[in-house]
Amino acid sequence: FISNGLQLRILRDNASLRRAAYVEFDLESMMAGELYAEFALLWLVCHQSRVERLGDAEIGRLEIGDVRDLRAEDDEADSDDAQSPISQSPNLAIASSWLERWSKLAAEQGTRAMDALRDGVAEAIGALGSGFLAHPANQGLRARLRGGDLSTQAYYQQLRRLVYRLIFLFVAEERDLLLLPDTAPAMRKRYDAYYSLRRVRTMAGILRGGPHTDLYRQVRLLFVLLRTGYPDLGLPGLGSFLFSDRSTPDLDSAELANQHLLAAIRALAYTVENSVRRPVDYRNLDSEELGSIYESLLDLHPDVNLVAATFALNLGAGSERKTTGSHYTPTPLVESLLDTALEPVVAERLKQAAGVTSQTSSVTSDSSRMTREEAAILSIKVLDGATGSGHMLIGAGRRLARHLARIRTGEDEPSPEALRAAMRDVVRHCLYGVDLNDMAVELCKVALWMESLEPGKPLSF
Repeated sequence: FISNGLQLRILRDNASLRRAAYVEFDLESMMAGELYAEFALLWLVCHQSRVERLGDAEIGRLEIGDVRDLRAEDDEADSDDAQSPISQSPNLAIASSWLERWSKLAAEQGTRAMDALRDGVAEAIGALGSGFLAHPANQGLRARLRGGDLSTQAYYQQLRRLVYRLIFLFVAEERDLLLLPDTAPAMRKRYDAYYSLRRVRTMAGILRGGPHTDLYRQVRLLFVLLRTGYPDLGLPGLGSFLFSDRSTPDLDSAELANQHLLAAIRALAYTVENSVRRPVDYRNLDSEELGSIYESLLDLHPDVNLVAATFALNLGAGSERKTTGSHYTPTPLVESLLDTALEPVVAERLKQAAGVTSQTSSVTSDSSRMTREEAAILSIKVLDGATGSGHMLIGAGRRLARHLARIRTGEDEPSPEALRAAMRDVVRHCLYGVDLNDMAVELCKVALWMESLEPGKPLSF
């Protein structure tokens, strides 16, 4: 538990996490605004009882598997005796607190939400594909598919890119990274009320939609404005192939009924658990979730029926996964590889930079030393020969960005803003990838853009 007097954070020390994990309370706003509900939450989460070891009765209700998992975190514990008293292990005493049990429960719920999101992406692509085919105004699209000018696979590719755009903007809006930094409050309010995808997500949660096409026209206009920027709304010019007119040419000129657009966004924006609809937490969407999306789409093949105006993704026996070597790399393997392959290189480059600095002059200014250390980090090249969804590259980028941000700020735990700025430089200078699967390359780019997006700056790689 740490505080600077204005904010209070609860941090969890976990070596398996690739970035800081904490809950933050804004004490200043809480007290100045007399926000009683927020104070009640602070009291409930940070009370002393939340970090005390559970009593014998509660410990007795812990499953043996839970105890075994907790014992693995304690170097002094006897791994062969999972039923020994928890009180013998200080780490287990901490791990058996309410906070730790809540953390484990949250991780389990997050895994279920990730599975639901994976299914939601396939459902959204199907809703969009069928919606475009079914609209009476899209005769040109159907004719191109019927005549072979537009293949089923190319149509599927454009639908995926449309979904990638939606996911990217969901994340950018939730993290408050889309609009220009100096955007006036009135402009922000206008964007939120009439142009944002957050508004459409809210509508998808309460409305079924009808045959009108106004919502897709609004979304399509937003995509156009993001290509070159629109200062009157505070929108930057994102550029990039993802938002270019070459990305989804057949969909940019097509019409889509509100009912199909809302069905697609509902599938992306919400998950259902125990008959309760919950919003997807796009603010904290990680590369692991994108990896699960990529893995699920590998086994699905598009099926177009022009007569019935339907589009579906079906499980197939194709060999695309084998022929392209497409397999998702689990997080522990990524972390282990980065520990053994990347960290020694970072240490050696920083050591060389320090040696050059000391040889150049017996008295070296801090700014000069920092510049050489920054250059040492940015001189490292990381190439992933089979990127997949970018799990490995993003892991490497985060590590390099943390080293770079620490050098720039002099802080052990740099701010999110400093990490984002460092990640942008690392992506531009250090990260390279290739893959036989075009879907993997495009999703990897989206993942890297989400990691390196800074307000008002284009997607420049």
